[in-house]
Amino acid sequence: MLLPCIFAYGQVNLNITETNIKQASIYVDHQSTTFATVLSVAPSINLSTAASTLSATGGATINANLITARIIGTGGGVANLLDVAGVQTITLSTTPQPIYASLLGLLAGGGITLRYTIPNMATTIWKAGTYTTNLNFALIGINVGTLTPTVVPINVIVSPFITIPTSLTSVQLNVNSLDYFRTTSGQTVSTTNTALFTSTVPVGVRLRSGTTAFTYSNGYSGAADPATGVNRVGIQITSPTTGTLINPTTTNTNLTAAGGIAVPTGNQQTNTYTYSITPANLKAGFIQKGTYTANLTQEYFDAGSTVLASTKTITYPITVTVADLAELKVNQTDVNLNFNTAATYKNGVNADMSGHLTLSKTTPFDVYVKASGSTLTSSTSSLPVGLIDILPVPASGSSFNTVTLSATSQKLASSAVADIDRTLNVRYSIPASRVSQLLSKPAATYNTTVTYTMVAP
Repeated sequence: MLLPCIFAYGQVNLNITETNIKQASIYVDHQSTTFATVLSVAPSINLSTAASTLSATGGATINANLITARIIGTGGGVANLLDVAGVQTITLSTTPQPIYASLLGLLAGGGITLRYTIPNMATTIWKAGTYTTNLNFALIGINVGTLTPTVVPINVIVSPFITIPTSLTSVQLNVNSLDYFRTTSGQTVSTTNTALFTSTVPVGVRLRSGTTAFTYSNGYSGAADPATGVNRVGIQITSPTTGTLINPTTTNTNLTAAGGIAVPTGNQQTNTYTYSITPANLKAGFIQKGTYTANLTQEYFDAGSTVLASTKTITYPITVTVADLAELKVNQTDVNLNFNTAATYKNGVNADMSGHLTLSKTTPFDVYVKASGSTLTSSTSSLPVGLIDILPVPASGSSFNTVTLSATSQKLASSAVADIDRTLNVRYSIPASRVSQLLSKPAATYNTTVTYTMVAP
């Protein structure tokens, strides 16, 4: 697609602006010189540039061969000369090239208009600045006329700007597995978001949060606001380069290194941002079921040594959703209460199970216990399950009760708040006061199955 610029006199100006940077091509039609008619043989107009590059203040350059030129009108007017022999398009160079030639002196007197085109915008890095060199016109032939002027400045003017999207999609982090809370699981809750920007200056990106803490909602009945800091989330540019991981605060923090992101080829780039929460930060701030929301603001700023382009900002929401998750693990599957000495028949038997239960739930919970039946059985006899007490080691107050085992579920433990990987040490006991119930029983192994259940209070 060709995007025309404004017809101009004097110097040739090709203006690359925020509007046309994304176009495939731009051009300007310009009355560059004037021919005084004299009948001549084989007249030819040659065009060259004073240098192979156009230079800007500060040393930046662009190649002259990015620009093409072609006569489109003579005699002071614009006319289609596509069908006129000898009219051709040239690529600008320091080597003189004919832009018009004829066997007879057919070139009309008056202004000569050329179309200057940058045919492929997307293959070049366009940095803000005014790039200039001179065009040199020469008239070749016998009994030729004159060209005025013969030296014309040509400028490529690249406007300084940064453009960013008008909106970004919400960042959604879903905590739907308890493994995210564990450093040994190999999983980290994370997601990505992208932002396309266009610029003619090096771009720095910085970020801040709208508040210090997330807004909490959709929790369980009676849940207190955990006041989780937004800085529990880690944010990092991960493509096309890897930036520094930051934890956002209400003060801007740079996501990019000093000097920002260099102007890319074609001036457009898509940044990928990764949002993550470590297991430690999940445990510290997100163990309660619910929805945690906040707003983040990205700023895209001119990171050059001289600021030319204005800063652009965009605000978007981040949401962390913690599901109602629950897990109860029994870490030892066999418990043995052995009566094999006189002392055990005198004093009773205890079996202490260190770390016997691991409890995790993102809401408050109760833990119940029961036996599979009312008796412990062997191949020839049985014992009442009520021989056995289950109790904490050490005692843990009202949150962990001493239970005499039965076939009916009884509350063993409770937690008024969410908890992750809470470990309980459990004692199985047949106290001395109940040993007499064993004395008339045959020697054997007596079994039952103990079932633990975690429920909401």
